[in-house]
Amino acid sequence: MRKEAKKRGVTHPVVISTCSKAEQMCTIYVPLEKTDAFLLGKPASDTYQKMLPEYDPLFSYKNFKQTIRRMAGKEFVENYFP
Repeated sequence: MRKEAKKRGVTHPVVISTCSKAEQMCTIYVPLEKTDAFLLGKPASDTYQKMLPEYDPLFSYKNFKQTIRRMAGKEFVENYFP
């Protein structure tokens, strides 16, 4: 869908999909015009991704494991987080 939108000249293709298991149907919406307005002033996902820091040590697996160790104990971490 993104490729088709880019072929049609959309600079920031937006693809929204939703599926209903009960109805056994998926709906896909790809606006081909005014996509910047559709984003409501927010950056497109590719632009937003470039704005994010490459690595944030605050959210590293090691720090997560240490926090869990403090909260649940060493034995819990050794059993569930090898």
